Amino acid sequence: MKKLTKKDKILYTIAKMYNEKGRLLRYEDILVNVYENFPQDFQIRFYPQYPDTDTIRRALYQLIPEGYIRIANRNCALTKEGKVQGNKIIMIVDGGNVQIDGRKDSNYNTEIKRLLRLEGFGMYQNKKLDKIIDQDFYDLFKSSVRTKPLELRGKIKQIDEIIKRYSNDNSILSKILLEYSSFLQNKFRYIFSEETG
Repeated sequence: MKKLTKKDKILYTIAKMYNEKGRLLRYEDILVNVYENFPQDFQIRFYPQYPDTDTIRRALYQLIPEGYIRIANRNCALTKEGKVQGNKIIMIVDGGNVQIDGRKDSNYNTEIKRLLRLEGFGMYQNKKLDKIIDQDFYDLFKSSVRTKPLELRGKIKQIDEIIKRYSNDNSILSKILLEYSSFLQNKFRYIFSEETG
C-alpha cells in the first residue's frame, strides 16, 4: 500500500465527513476530525494532546490547487474530483467497498459539450489564433478576473482532468482540447503572474 501523505489523510477525513453529512463542512470540524483520525501526524511538538492547526491548514489549502476542494467563509466543499479521490483513499485505508459518488460523471457529457462549443475552441481549430482573447481563457476554465489564484489552479486542473478522461471517448478531440488548454495557459501566462504576484 502506498504511503499516505498529509494531504491524503486530510482528503480521507474530509471525504469520510462528507459521506456522513453530505453538506458543507466547517473548517473547525475538519481540524478536529483530522487530529482525531491521525493524532501522530497532526500534533503540536511536545504537546501531543493538542492539534497542530498550522500544519493541518497548510496541507488543507494545498488541496485547492489540486482541484479537490473549495473553501469559502471557513466552509469546505468537495469537488466531484475530490469525492472520487477521497473515496479511493477511503478504500485504501479502510478496505472493503465504498460507494464512490455515482454523480461524479453526471455532468460529464454536459461539460464536454460545453467545451466543444466554446467559441475560442472553434477559433483554435480553425487556426484563428490571433482572434483568441483572455475571455476565451476565462470561458474554458469557468473563471473570471476575480477568481482567486488557488481556485484558478484548481479549476484548470479539473478541466484538464475532464479532457483527459474524454480521451477514452474521443482521443482526437481530447488531444486537441488539451492542446487548446495548453495554448491558453501559455498565451495568457500574465493572468497567473498578476494573480500570484
